[in-house]
Amino acid sequence: MEAVMKNASRLAGIIICTFFLAVSCRQLFTESMGSSLERDKPSISSSASLDDLLDIARSRDGADQEVAEELLDALADKTPEEIDALSLDEKTDILNLGGAAAIDLGELANLSNELSDNPDNQNELIRDIMENATNDVDTTVLEQLLSDEEVLTEAEPEAVVVAAAAIVADVSAEVGAERVMDILADPSSLESSGLTREQQDKLAIVINAANVLETREDAQETTIGDFDLLDLLRGTI
Repeated sequence: MEAVMKNASRLAGIIICTFFLAVSCRQLFTESMGSSLERDKPSISSSASLDDLLDIARSRDGADQEVAEELLDALADKTPEEIDALSLDEKTDILNLGGAAAIDLGELANLSNELSDNPDNQNELIRDIMENATNDVDTTVLEQLLSDEEVLTEAEPEAVVVAAAAIVADVSAEVGAERVMDILADPSSLESSGLTREQQDKLAIVINAANVLETREDAQETTIGDFDLLDLLRGTI
């Protein structure tokens, strides 16, 4: 039981740290959360240029869940050639949208409080946050970027983890977090997992991203406190 509780605590820490890391890159906390919520959200037109979308992604507005979702939707309409032509920094800006779009900051804050108040119920709480992550996020552009060798080998490791974690959350919302963690811990089980081809393809991208990151010296320090962020992608929590 003690081992289970320890693993539950580790998963909670990884999830919370990973997604807060994503939004902190856009300086969300340079002003109060209250004033941030009062900000008028930008209008994102389906005809917006790639440059305009990137400008919003780099702003504090990019940390808003609804805005991040809309940005990923709009970016999915851009051609693969347009996305491929972006600089590495611009691709990283898009990767960082993944965390904000998948899980609401308020839900993460509530999870942190509930884990402290309900130490005997941690597994259920963590499954809930993963399985209740929105599956309305269009991860198309994240999948494309995480299939880009340059991104996997040169982008900031944290950005790669954030985008991959968004895909993990997306599939977890559909099939259950425990099932996804089991597959990530044993990638050889993916083909026989019973997941749809689309779900398998998404997790294959995550598995490959984890494998590449494990070869990068700079990714070996992708930790916050005692939490190794790569554990989420390995399924070894």
